[in-house]
Amino acid sequence: MPDTLFIEPHYFPSVAYLALLSRYPKVVLEVHEHYPKQTYRNRCYVQGANQIQLLTVPVRKEKGKVPTHRVRINHDEPWAAQHWRTLQSAYGNAPFFDFFAPDFHDILLRKNHYLVDLSVAILTKCLEILQLEVQSLTLSQTYHSVVPAGFFDARSTLEPGLPPVCPPYFRPVAYQQLFGNNFVPNLSVIDLLFCAGSRANSIIRQSIR
Repeated sequence: MPDTLFIEPHYFPSVAYLALLSRYPKVVLEVHEHYPKQTYRNRCYVQGANQIQLLTVPVRKEKGKVPTHRVRINHDEPWAAQHWRTLQSAYGNAPFFDFFAPDFHDILLRKNHYLVDLSVAILTKCLEILQLEVQSLTLSQTYHSVVPAGFFDARSTLEPGLPPVCPPYFRPVAYQQLFGNNFVPNLSVIDLLFCAGSRANSIIRQSIR
């Protein structure tokens, strides 16, 4: 089995994303691909009181194809404050919101210039909270159409959709969510952390086939 996972960075990644990372001691984030639109790279799904809500980080329009590591966040829009208000409204009464919220609030309001810096900061905090044993998290140095030996290529295997799509390797483990009678699998890990707290690590590890 390869010991290194090759995957792109996501914004507030899904539970399936973290479940996949939990299988690998080394992770390399693809940041030299041509940035594709309408993917998890700049969006995530959370559970609101009445519906699943999509949060999208606006990025600046560039001419031509731009590598992911050069994609800039558009701070002309008050997106960070809007996202935070959505998270407060959705999870303010969740059992572990007050415990984890300050860390994510600080990251969101930091005004990172590049999307990849925001995503890496969020992922690093998630790995720390979840205590997942990822020994190294690095960024790619060049683009590989075919990954080297020892790597598992998971690039673009997780794509957004409603309801959130569950990839073949992901076996959802239900936990108590705040709204609705039916469990919604594979939302952003923020849903799992705010609702399940210390059980999140175990749930993630049980969720991978």
